Amino acid sequence: MRIDYVSLEASNFKRLDLRTPLFFHDGTTLVSGQNESGKSTILDAIMFGFFSRTVRPKSRPKDEDILAYGSNKASVKLSFAVGDRSFLVDRKIFRNKSNEANLYECLPGGDMKQIAVKVTAVNSEIQRILNQLTFDELVASNIVAQKELNKVVEQRRSDRISIINTFLNLDSFNKSIGKAG
Repeated sequence: MRIDYVSLEASNFKRLDLRTPLFFHDGTTLVSGQNESGKSTILDAIMFGFFSRTVRPKSRPKDEDILAYGSNKASVKLSFAVGDRSFLVDRKIFRNKSNEANLYECLPGGDMKQIAVKVTAVNSEIQRILNQLTFDELVASNIVAQKELNKVVEQRRSDRISIINTFLNLDSFNKSIGKAG
């Protein structure tokens, strides 16, 4: 399974304010900049779009951990493709009311089909679309968060192998090799 990040929009998400979409192109994307310039916040916005979680803090973030100082509302829109299907997840975070989430499939011709509403339903559907790929697997296989390299090094060998196999879709290949041998 290959996940293509297509674009990211974020408003009042921590200190990130991307009202014009940030587009990701095929291949590897390198985000560079000075310390505290927002590199990790871009990753947090992507992970929040997928899983309603951030790399920091490690547990489910509180709304005040996400909202920019003085803001009552933040939003993240992440468009992504899996195989030949494209999706848009739209999450809104509020200081004083329940958060909102919507997941759409982007259809040919520009139409949008809503496929999930509410945070838990969107989280479940995204997990299904990503073939049960977990937050930890995506973080560990895609990036090493700033100041987090030691966590990858400290993982058990079997956990690292599992993550690599899942991300590279080697499970079926390894099963075939086992049957042939």
